[in-house]
Amino acid sequence: MAKKLESLLGAHILRQAGDSLEQVPVGSLCGAGRVVGLYFSAHWCPPCRNFTPLLIDFYKNREKSGDNLEIVFVSWDKDEASFKEYFSSMPWTAVPFDPKKKAKLTKKYRVQGIPKLVLIDGDTGKLITCEGYSCVINDKDGQEFPWRPKKVQEVIQGKLLRSDRTEVDAMESLKGKTVCLYFSAHWVSWSSIMCTTATQYIGSQRQASIALYPPILFSLLTAPDFVIYVVYIHLIILHIFFYFIFLYQEFPWHPKPVNELTGNAAIQLNESACLVLFTEGEDEDIEWATEVLTEAATVEHNKHEDQELFFFFGGDDEICDSVRNFAKLPDTCPLLVILDFPEQKVYKCAEKTITSEVVKDFVRGYLGETLEPLLLRGPE
Repeated sequence: MAKKLESLLGAHILRQAGDSLEQVPVGSLCGAGRVVGLYFSAHWCPPCRNFTPLLIDFYKNREKSGDNLEIVFVSWDKDEASFKEYFSSMPWTAVPFDPKKKAKLTKKYRVQGIPKLVLIDGDTGKLITCEGYSCVINDKDGQEFPWRPKKVQEVIQGKLLRSDRTEVDAMESLKGKTVCLYFSAHWVSWSSIMCTTATQYIGSQRQASIALYPPILFSLLTAPDFVIYVVYIHLIILHIFFYFIFLYQEFPWHPKPVNELTGNAAIQLNESACLVLFTEGEDEDIEWATEVLTEAATVEHNKHEDQELFFFFGGDDEICDSVRNFAKLPDTCPLLVILDFPEQKVYKCAEKTITSEVVKDFVRGYLGETLEPLLLRGPE
């Protein structure tokens, strides 16, 4: 955990020591039972100034209760003087003022606005929740701190109601099956079509089940391990409808290391850095692209929540032309690029012959920050 946290925060963070600041080893935050909270905030932000006193009270109460919580301030202030002034009112630690480090943390945890409180397990380094702000507001006494995601057994329990109005025990009826929680209503016009399609499919599967349950989450669950595979719900409902109609054979749609660049990738493109290999879209091109991308993509895919780069091949979907135009890319194939739209940057691979080794070198250059980006926006 220490090494992982150091890669994010640096070797040392800062703590108030009278009128000066002292360095604290990042490794001192780590250990079993510890929780690290990254607090993204700024003095110029009124909601932040309102929330900070609440967070200070919460922090001090957690100290009294014996909870091992350490908060690390990640400044969104505009200059170092403002950072120091704001930090002087805080009883916790802070990342030294560094816009690049702030940008890296902001990108990793997809911070789009402040105040934001991200909680990390101090033993494993895994994310606990990105919703610490709401948790503190709604649970000021910290009765459920550190607000770890509830196990499925805690969420789905008791009786479920089948369509024939018979009741079944939740755990027994779902054990060993893949479960889809379907949120719908009679007044939604497309629901009857979707429900008929889903019911026909589920009826053909011995290891699938559908039941009525209150709207808690939409995900795919595999019992008895209850691993949750989140299905990202796009604003267009047809995205989910598409899975049922066209992708029966891929159920339950486990995430893949390499995916085709289609309209369904829009959210990923907007939120994360994505490597794209543009092709002519012929079957042999797609097979080749998948082959050369798979090794590097699998390495990233296996990082799970720490995945920094997502992999796509571009075929003949109309979004490919839109992405090329937006990123000002030439209309050539093959073309290997990394699109970092959150940072408004594009990285182009100069190699004309794309191989698995070329892809791996390109990825290493990006992760090592040795590639020279093209800016989508000029300096303001």
